[in-house]
Formats: sequence, C-alpha cells, structure tokens
Amino acid sequence: MSSARFDLTEHQLYTLSAGTKNVLKNLVEPITLRFYISKKLATGLPGIKG
Repeated sequence: MSSARFDLTEHQLYTLSAGTKNVLKNLVEPITLRFYISKKLATGLPGIKG
C-alpha cells in the first residue's frame, strides 16, 4: 500500500484535521478514497494523471 499527501490549496483548506486522522487511524475495515483532478491541475505533478 502506498500513501501520499497533497493539499495544494493556498491555506491548506483540505488538510485533514487531527480528529479526522484519529478516526481514520482506528478504522478496522478498508475504505476506498476517490481522487479527482483536472488535466490542467495534474500538469507538472509527477505520478498524477488527469
């Protein structure tokens, strides 16, 4: 399993709070996260395709 953290907003609007991280850390069952990005935003970000 790999992980990556990106919050490219000016004020880290989408950074997970400590409380959210705690909830996620204690999950027992796997979850699926979906990540959507436009081709324009993905340009110049290695490993990310829009």
